[in-house]
Amino acid sequence: MNFKKEKKNKVNRYIGLLVIMVIIFGILINQMVSLQVINGAEYYNRANVEFIKNIDNQSPRGEILDREGRVLASSTQSYNLIYVDTIEVRKVLFKTMDKVRELLTQSNQEINDTLALKSEPFRFEFGSNDADYIKRSELRWKKDRGINDYLFLDVVSKETGKSKISDLNEKETDYLDELILAFTPTQTYHYLMKFYNLYEALDPTKEEKELFKKMDGEQIHEALLKEFDEETIRSYLLIKDNIKMESYSGSKAVTLVQNMTENSAFTFLHQLSGLPGIDVETNPIRIYPYETLGSHVIGYLNPIPEESKDHYEERGYDISKDYIGRSGIESMFEERLKGNKGVRTVEVDKNGRPTRELFELEPYPGNNIQLTLDANLQNTAERALEDMIINLSEENTKHSIAGYYQDSSNANRGAVVAIEVATGNVLALASYPKYDPNVFAVPGRLTDELYEEFFNPDYRGFAEELIQEKNVVTIDSITNTSRKATFDDLFRTQDDGRVIDPYDLYPKPLFNYATLGLAPPGSTFKLVTGLAALEEGVIGANTIINDRGAFVNDQIGT
Repeated sequence: MNFKKEKKNKVNRYIGLLVIMVIIFGILINQMVSLQVINGAEYYNRANVEFIKNIDNQSPRGEILDREGRVLASSTQSYNLIYVDTIEVRKVLFKTMDKVRELLTQSNQEINDTLALKSEPFRFEFGSNDADYIKRSELRWKKDRGINDYLFLDVVSKETGKSKISDLNEKETDYLDELILAFTPTQTYHYLMKFYNLYEALDPTKEEKELFKKMDGEQIHEALLKEFDEETIRSYLLIKDNIKMESYSGSKAVTLVQNMTENSAFTFLHQLSGLPGIDVETNPIRIYPYETLGSHVIGYLNPIPEESKDHYEERGYDISKDYIGRSGIESMFEERLKGNKGVRTVEVDKNGRPTRELFELEPYPGNNIQLTLDANLQNTAERALEDMIINLSEENTKHSIAGYYQDSSNANRGAVVAIEVATGNVLALASYPKYDPNVFAVPGRLTDELYEEFFNPDYRGFAEELIQEKNVVTIDSITNTSRKATFDDLFRTQDDGRVIDPYDLYPKPLFNYATLGLAPPGSTFKLVTGLAALEEGVIGANTIINDRGAFVNDQIGT
């Protein structure tokens, strides 16, 4: 009897175990059916998204021509080095970039430095000396990299008790913006060390990764400095930032180097097998064959500014690498000149290398713009203007009628305009000092020295030289007596340390003095006073006035 009961219990256990196994296998089979049959297409598409990339085919900008059809601005083909990001490629990113930098160094080229955050010393550079523009650009730049979210959670949320930025009122939003702007370049640099997980460059173990995750950005930076120099660390940051910013506009290729030399391009083409994610493509680049000729009329190209990125992204621009007209004809006729870019949709292998083209939309070049300028006359006007300014700045000029000397050694700017009387067409429009727009259009041409000259000039050195050579004096507001001028009398230093030129003393190469310069009207105003005198009967058509250079009146003096 007990034997039968024990046997019955044993059978029941086997049945229970069998039921459990059936249930488990049923769940597994159900999941497999869900993965492979019901949702198979969806998961297949998700997997393929990682290996399908859109690569832009840039369209050449339209040409800018003078009245005779001479080409003042055109486009030419160049080579770009690009990086296509995939999961597999990402695993060896830093090793690949070390090889890329080594090959670029051998050909005397470097990765495009599009990162506004510079090092040694840490600072921001936004390609302008306008304080409001810099403020707006810095705010947008930091928000794009999550600093607003970081400061909201770290400070504002705790103070206001609100859980979302969208819940902040206007006053609280302004307070958050103030905190963002007060976040120093050094703090930003350290923040990005952690934001981009740059400790991965050290190839840490699983345990070491957990330790790094608990560190702040400054500690990660210190750990990196034990293995790499600052230039290398920033190059890693630059690459990670480019990849992140490009991800906002879809799975596109990241441009590492523009306008590579042909030899450098071929070097990389032969090394592609050992450079996962790296490829070489052709791309149009803007050139100005006459260099400085008509530069203030033609204008120049520059990357899309931070504050305008939303506007241009909505219009189909790739905000991470597209250039736009920033002044002159290039800016005024941006829509007509830019053309329509194409796109190639390709499948890539695990190394980011295109294996099959799925779709291609051909690019269309921009429209040409023909000006009324005559290149020959423009050249003559610019040379004459430059020669005159050089002559005036080297020696004093004597007025033969009045018989006195006038100091012209501070002549450092000027303009010439030639107009066709019958039509009103502008034949020449020259401004001095001038610049070469190729510096902005061709990556790598804008050196640190040129950047400083254009956007951060040495106002202090200029002021000291001016005061010393010209013996500049000013009236003391307290004693009402004259004294030697100082730097602060001529320039203004703002709270953030930036210097402004309120009296327009420093000659600015990018400023068009022919159209924007302020100067006394001089003899051109005689037309107005002469017409008024004729209408009032003060003078007649044949009245002669002997102008001896100075007007003396017994009541008002000279």
